[in-house]
Amino acid sequence: MVHNLLLDAFRGVEVRNINLLGLDHVIVCTALDTETVNVSHYAIEYKPTGEKAPSAELLEMGPFMDLKIRRTQFAAPDLRKKAMLTPDVLKKGVNHNKNLTRDALGNLEGRIHVTQQEIEQAALAKMPALQKRNKEAFAEQVRSDEASKELLENKRKFVSDEMDVDEKPKKKSKK
Repeated sequence: MVHNLLLDAFRGVEVRNINLLGLDHVIVCTALDTETVNVSHYAIEYKPTGEKAPSAELLEMGPFMDLKIRRTQFAAPDLRKKAMLTPDVLKKGVNHNKNLTRDALGNLEGRIHVTQQEIEQAALAKMPALQKRNKEAFAEQVRSDEASKELLENKRKFVSDEMDVDEKPKKKSKK
């Protein structure tokens, strides 16, 4: 019974792996006899060794307690069992939504999943010069540009042929 009481009092977050350098203090509970429990608190000091892992030494740190068990009359087994039942709200598997959980106090916590955004379909201001064109429209525009260049060249040739090389263009008088 005392074992369960101490575990409930000092229980923290359950972890699977512990980084040795992440520990800074330790609480040690020792049963001296059937009525006395010693609770000690130690700090951890790391000293380098030639190996990869450092050496850990315990340094005494307060508080130290000697607990005497005075109450030996516990509740009836059926009443104790009823008191230790976990509420249905806290049981895993009752809630079918995988994204909702409850903490130790019964508060509801949820995770929100956002789908990946598609940037190509985002409504952004698109510049006409940067828009993608299909190949046929692009080819048609190139052809029309080439045709306009040819017309311009023909016009230049026509004007130069009409104009006599010996003749100089007349200057306009300012009258």
